[in-house]
Amino acid sequence: MFGNILFSFFFGMPAVIAFLKHRDMHDPLARAIFLYGGSISVVCVALVILPMLGCSGNLMTGYAACAGGAGATSAANALLPLSISGAYFYLFAGPVLIALALFIERSATRRKSAA
Repeated sequence: MFGNILFSFFFGMPAVIAFLKHRDMHDPLARAIFLYGGSISVVCVALVILPMLGCSGNLMTGYAACAGGAGATSAANALLPLSISGAYFYLFAGPVLIALALFIERSATRRKSAA
């Protein structure tokens, strides 16, 4: 159980940081990427982590006995394709969006300092 909690912390923390970091961005496009990308990433992480912590089973094979009863189990299994898609988005598109936003921010900062 401690391993799952530790995994959820390290898996979800970049999404929370991206969402909170948007206030520090000076370029509007970089701020929007951090705000909306961070918000979507937090939702994707929640779709993966909440069933993982509350149910037995895993993301690839489905969930059995959830803490919320049969309704929670059926909801977790119904959202399984969305959870898998969210995990793929978070793992593959998230770093690209962060790198793009940081590149845009760095370019905007250099343009302002050069002017």
